[in-house]
Amino acid sequence: MAYQPKSYRKFVATAATATLVATAVSPAAAAPTSAAEFTDVSQRYKEAVEYVVNEKLAIGITPTQFGTALPIKRVDAAVMIARAAYLDVANAPDSGFTDVPNRAKKYVDALKEAGIINGKSATQFASEDPITRGEMALILSRAYDLTGEADHSFTDVSDRYDEAVQALVEANITQGKSATQFGTQDDITRGEFALFLHRAEEYRPDPGKETPIVPGISEVEALNANQIEVTFKEPVDAEQIGFIEEA
Repeated sequence: MAYQPKSYRKFVATAATATLVATAVSPAAAAPTSAAEFTDVSQRYKEAVEYVVNEKLAIGITPTQFGTALPIKRVDAAVMIARAAYLDVANAPDSGFTDVPNRAKKYVDALKEAGIINGKSATQFASEDPITRGEMALILSRAYDLTGEADHSFTDVSDRYDEAVQALVEANITQGKSATQFGTQDDITRGEFALFLHRAEEYRPDPGKETPIVPGISEVEALNANQIEVTFKEPVDAEQIGFIEEA
């Protein structure tokens, strides 16, 4: 499943129903660690880290450290990408990789099925290896259906990565490490990864692209501290609705 605009991922319902009762997590129980509580998150990364933490894409390496300057493992990057892209992780077939820990298996399976990420071989995902900036460019361009032919002056971008890097530059997701270096073979840090993901999420497709239609809502009512009831203006089908965000 590719990128969906935020406005399309707000609601969910069972087939042919006009009313939705959604469970909401109370603020006290759901409050994530804020980027402000991390001592290693500078202003440059603050908004991006808030995004990945609030969206439950990742947590810090400790209660006070996000690990901004540390490289990110391929397995951890896979989990974040699969969550950010809202992939169907429940029904993906086995990827065949034998080195993926159980906590990440369903996410890697879904990414492989969607053609977003590959392993180092048919049986090795290289879960513990750091992911490079070039690999991240490939993954983001596939996960978010990014395309583009932006000019760049990077001298370290091979043909393998060029199309993906052009797409990221056109979408203003990255401008490289310098005017001539993208840093293709450099390990991407957790802070950079957060920046890339946040910018990709903020990027919107061209106005000419088809936008899914969300049925209108006539009423939203709080039933209790943990549930809300959403009434649509007309009967809706589950296929029309995307993802419900926690209230």
